[in-house]
Amino acid sequence: MTQLTITIDDALKTRAEEFFGRWDFDLPLAVDTWLRQTVRRQKKPFTAKTAAAAKYREKISREFGIVVPEGEEDDPFYSVANMRALQASFREADEGKFIYKTLAELLAMEKE
Repeated sequence: MTQLTITIDDALKTRAEEFFGRWDFDLPLAVDTWLRQTVRRQKKPFTAKTAAAAKYREKISREFGIVVPEGEEDDPFYSVANMRALQASFREADEGKFIYKTLAELLAMEKE
């Protein structure tokens, strides 16, 4: 285990202790939980409403015609690279450049 030392405002510490105390969390447990959730989900466990996030949602909507849900701007699914890959896949499907196979057919192919 590693010990982490942080400096925060006294009033914030008191309010945070009161808030997390409702669930029998002390501050070290609250910080540990926050860090674990961030690492596990690979995204912030909260939504920061910023002008940059709104601008990004607008860009994706304008370029790709989809709506990015507020707070999901960091989701890799909504990345420009993924949106371009999806567009290419849809274009190929529209052009008939795909093969349709049932699961049974795929399993049979696997055994060949």
